[in-house]
Amino acid sequence: MRGRTIAIAILLAMSLGIASCSTGAHGSGHLAGVASPAASAPGLPTAGPTGTEAAQGAGGTPTKASGNGSGGSTSPKPKPGAPKITGTIDPIAGYSGTNCPYTTVATGTVSVDHGPISLRVVWSPNYEIRLRSVLLLDFPGKGPQSAKVSFTLRPPPDDANVSVALDVNEATTVIPLANAGFTLTCKAAVSRPTVSEARGACPYAAVWTSTITMSYAVDNVTYEWDASNAGKIGGGTLDFAKPGSKTLSSPPVTVLTKKVGTDFVVSLKVTSPAGGSNGSAARCTSIPAQ
Repeated sequence: MRGRTIAIAILLAMSLGIASCSTGAHGSGHLAGVASPAASAPGLPTAGPTGTEAAQGAGGTPTKASGNGSGGSTSPKPKPGAPKITGTIDPIAGYSGTNCPYTTVATGTVSVDHGPISLRVVWSPNYEIRLRSVLLLDFPGKGPQSAKVSFTLRPPPDDANVSVALDVNEATTVIPLANAGFTLTCKAAVSRPTVSEARGACPYAAVWTSTITMSYAVDNVTYEWDASNAGKIGGGTLDFAKPGSKTLSSPPVTVLTKKVGTDFVVSLKVTSPAGGSNGSAARCTSIPAQ
């Protein structure tokens, strides 16, 4: 009986030893094994690169491809260990003038504090969602990296407040990086008016003639004639089915000043869109006695 008890004890001890060795081997293999794909991912879905763009910093050559895209509306927190992504857009100068439609180029920088990572970056202008541009940027190095990016803005001439956004856009995930804007003022070009009689014994009647030029098609261009001694003396509306010029004449104006040699100015002013004006003067060579 005693011998049978000892045998059972030995068998039980051997069984416990084998179980202990098996558990220790499993734990060691998990700690030293290869990390799962989820653990090795840099935090955002990656996209294959197309084209080439200059890189700055350590590690690699960012690449890009242009096209149209769409995105979601959420901005989740980065996953632990994911690269920190930042972006800037250089200031964009405003424009006021007659050379419209106006075109300018927005430039910016996208940076990561470490790689490797591929990003889908989107430029989005506020005036037309279909004109957004997608860049596929690849940062293959392990250290900090930056890439210069650019986007051509061609806003409508009647859009006074133009802006563009730069975002990381991955499927339904959007990470805003930067936004910049500028003021656009597209004016009509108004020629210096000519006057039918620039000098004469006052009072006398004269007519001013000028030309309005639009560099883009636009309807309902309103204008007015102003005289220095009478304010508004006439006006109207023009339609430009295509870029071009239209010549206008003022109503007959009675020229009269208080002193000989004083300018009597008549101006043509475009009041919409945006404006543009020009004027010229006539003078009295003599004035009736008071």
